[in-house]
Amino acid sequence: MIENGQLEVVSGGWVMSDEAVSHYTSMLDQMIEGHLWLHSNLGITPNVSWSVDPFGHSPTMTYMLNGAQIHHMVIQRTHFAIKRHFAKLKNLEFFWRQAWGMQ
Repeated sequence: MIENGQLEVVSGGWVMSDEAVSHYTSMLDQMIEGHLWLHSNLGITPNVSWSVDPFGHSPTMTYMLNGAQIHHMVIQRTHFAIKRHFAKLKNLEFFWRQAWGMQ
């Protein structure tokens, strides 16, 4: 199913991190563990992240995902005013850059 495009693994971490309170080393460890398992057992590396239910989103996660060659991320929990702003512009896609690190 993966090979013919019927199933796609997203994010690839062992779990979906709680971005609001987790320390970055825990977030990184679970991502590495999941990616190693996926590579060893399925021969795949995810390139899209799915993060729809953490209690907030962290620039740390986007930084780590970029380092893992994941350049697209689906998120859900954002402030209503932000969603409304992007909806008015008819542009719910955006380029998220943290204030530090890679551009």
